[in-house]
Parts: sequence; structure tokens; C-alpha cells
Amino acid sequence: MNYIVSQAPVGSLQQENQSVRSFEASPMAKIGIVFAPCWGVSHFEPMLEVAKRLLLTPSGARFSVTILLVNPPPESARSFIRSLASSGLDLTFHDIPPSEPRLVRGPPDITSCYSDSRAAVRAAVSDLLSSVPVAALVFDLFGTPLIDVARDLNVAPYIYFASTAALLALFLHLPALDEKFPNVEFEEMVQDVVVPGVFPIPPQCMPTPLMDKKGRGYSCFIDNARRYHEARGILVNTVEELEPAPLAAIRAGLCLPGGAVTPPVHPVGPIIARCDEEAGDKVNDECLRWLDHQPPASVVFLCFGSVRGLDVRLAKEAAVGLERSGQRFLWSLQSPSPISELLPEGFEGRTRDRGLVWPGWVSQKEVLAHPAVGGFVSHCGWNSCVESMWYGVTVLPWPQYAEQHMNELVLVNELGVAVAMGVKRADGNFVTAEELERGLRCLMGEDEKGKRVRAKMAEVSAASRRATGKGGSSCVNLARVAEEMAAAADAEG
Repeated sequence: MNYIVSQAPVGSLQQENQSVRSFEASPMAKIGIVFAPCWGVSHFEPMLEVAKRLLLTPSGARFSVTILLVNPPPESARSFIRSLASSGLDLTFHDIPPSEPRLVRGPPDITSCYSDSRAAVRAAVSDLLSSVPVAALVFDLFGTPLIDVARDLNVAPYIYFASTAALLALFLHLPALDEKFPNVEFEEMVQDVVVPGVFPIPPQCMPTPLMDKKGRGYSCFIDNARRYHEARGILVNTVEELEPAPLAAIRAGLCLPGGAVTPPVHPVGPIIARCDEEAGDKVNDECLRWLDHQPPASVVFLCFGSVRGLDVRLAKEAAVGLERSGQRFLWSLQSPSPISELLPEGFEGRTRDRGLVWPGWVSQKEVLAHPAVGGFVSHCGWNSCVESMWYGVTVLPWPQYAEQHMNELVLVNELGVAVAMGVKRADGNFVTAEELERGLRCLMGEDEKGKRVRAKMAEVSAASRRATGKGGSSCVNLARVAEEMAAAADAEG
């Protein structure tokens, strides 16, 4: 779960992009579905992808989807919006400004913005209800204030959960953990954190916002978790076959305290947002041309997400380990600091025959899909994990924040598709050059561990692709959700 600061003025998207249609229901629409996504790009784009896929289910021809932009989306998401707006699907966008402009820095601000926007969301959904029955209001995992709007308008509330079933189980169980350990910080605990259906969680691997119980992030997680039982359903970006234990525990009602009824959980992943404009993205042409000249599965791709890069200390140490490993590499090095400050003197010259340092963003999906790429050094944001599994690229996890340390456990211990490194979380997630060198040689080498991880990744990749294909578990689950929404609208009508 990555969070982005959005500073665009309210309404600027529609002023800039005339292909984004104004808010009015299609006269042919029979059932309205409303999505209110979070604007962090790792939440925003996959949630819109869910909306698109919902329209493509057997029941989807009956739907008219409206996307409420509760806050202006990040600049990086606008090409995806343009692609959807011109797709021919029955999908419209509508700006919903918060009561006052807000600088978004994490979950508390996201939840506050949802809360501040309830009146405007209620007005927008009410307006839509004057034209068509609205079957569902779908919002982000931090958007539970909108449950009040859905309840007032007799519309079914659904949560889109952008991470793992393991994290969802922890989320649901968090109020019980809070009652059991009210005055103890997780990092002070000696024993592992126990959540029904989930692997034992070392305290140092708990999500960042939960590591300070006096902080706004912790109270935000608790407040949202306490309302999850009020949802009609939860759509999760995971695959039924890959996380059976936490899904079974959630469905059995083992995670919610006090015997509360758990909403139906629908694994609909892997959700990978695809933009028609990506193929023409000139920013990445040089990177892709360089990859075209590399041997198959020989290149390690280093990328740490769209929000944060490595700081100077971590980048310099990583460069030393990368150079010592002797591996071919493509490094997306995003940082406010100049490249000259991030790399050891002479690094690019010494590695020019086998590596490319790209000073900024690259299209991660295009790179991972390239046949020359055989390994991925990743921060383990869940979207990156999902993409690595989809394209069958094994991972060397270097988690940084949010729930990424838990995601590493899923990849390494549960799925077996990654090679663990010694990441020193208490020291700013520092990894020594020696540890990175070892991890890279193992990930890309021909020893038994490397072979085993690659074989396991091939199995997981095949399972991910089967899940979204015809008759696959995620395809069936999303179709079932669509049928449920349509049936609810028919019953109201």
C-alpha cells in the first residue's frame, strides 16, 4: 500500500482532459455501480481495473459504472484514466472535492478525506439514483466512512482491499489484538503476533503504521477495521489457490472478535492495471531497446515503487553489492538527489557493459514482461509482487514501509518465489553490499535454491493466469459479485 501526495487543484482533471465525460447516467443503463477509489496510484489504478473487469462480466452489460474522484488523482494515473474514458465502456468520472483541500500523506489523511467527502458523495449517488437504481458503492480499504452514505441511501457497501488475504486477516483481527495487548507496542513483544489462518508474524514485520500505537496511523487502522463487518462484501487482490489458509480463517469467522459476522470475501486477483497508452510510452524506449540486446533471463531489474526510492546511504551500498555480483542489471533509480550523489565514483563507467542506470520512472510491467529480465529486486509493494508473479520473475525482497515486510513473508515463506536477504529494519532497512551480492548470486545462479525458487515461481505464475482465465477462480468470483449486485438492484426495483 503506497501513498502519494496529491497537489492538483480540484476539478483540474476534467478541465485538462476532455475525454473524461461529465457526471450523467447513460440513458441505456439499468443498474448503477459507483466506485470511490483512493488516489494513491497503487490503490487507484487496480481499483479502476476492477471496475473495468466488472463491466466485462456476463452481468456487466447491465451496469453503468461511475468513478467518484474523491481527491484529484496523481499525475501518473491520468493516462490510465484517459485510456478508460475512451475505451467505449459504460464508465464515467466525476470530481468529488473534499470539504477543504488536503495534503495526503498516508492512511489517516485518506480516511479523513473520505470522511470529509461524505456529503458530496451522498449528493452524487442521490443524483444518480434519480436516473437508475444503484446496486453498490465500492471504496478503498481506508474508506469505511462511506459505509454511512451507503447505509443512508440503501446501497450495498463493498470494500476493495489492495493487498493480501493475510493482511486482511490481520486487519480484521486487529481490534482483538488491541484489546489483548493494550499497552504493549508490537516491536516490544518477544513472541510472534498470532492471527488466525496466518503464518506467525515476527513483531518487526508488522505494517509500519501499527508500530506506534500512539500514532494517527494506528488509530486509523483500528477505526477502519472495526467497521469492516458492515460491508456487504470485500474484493481482495489475491488468488484463491495462493492464500487458502487466511481465506479459510476469514470465512470461518475466526478473525473478527465477538462473534461478528464476516462479510463474504471475494479473491479477484491478480489485478494488474493495463493502459492502452503504455505501448507507446516513449520514456521507456531506451530501456527496452537496451533489454532487447541482453540474453534471455539474464538481467536483474531493481525498482522500489512509485513513491520512495533508496536514500543516498542505501543506494551507495546497493551499488557496491550490485557491482560485486557481476550480474547484468537495469536499475530504476528514483531519488530527489542527483545520480552523482547516489552512486560510487566511476560506478556507471565500470558497469556500462552489463548494466543501465535509469534516472527515474520506468514502466515496471513492460520491463518485467521482457524476456531478458530474470530477477527483480523489489520493495515488495503488493502490486509489484502481483506483477512479478504474473510475469514469472523471481524476487529479491528489500521491503521499506507499509505492509511490505509482511509481503516479503508471503513471497519467501508461503509461496517460495523469493530469496530472503538480511534487511535491517531498525537501521532504516539497511542491506549490506555483501548481503545483496549473496542474494543476487542465489537469485540468478544455478545452485539448487535458485532453481527451486524459479520452478516455484513458474507454478505460481501459471496459477495466477489460470485464476483470471475463463472458468478460473478469480473470474468466477468476480462474476458472482456482479450477479449479486444485479440481483440486489432487481430486488430493490
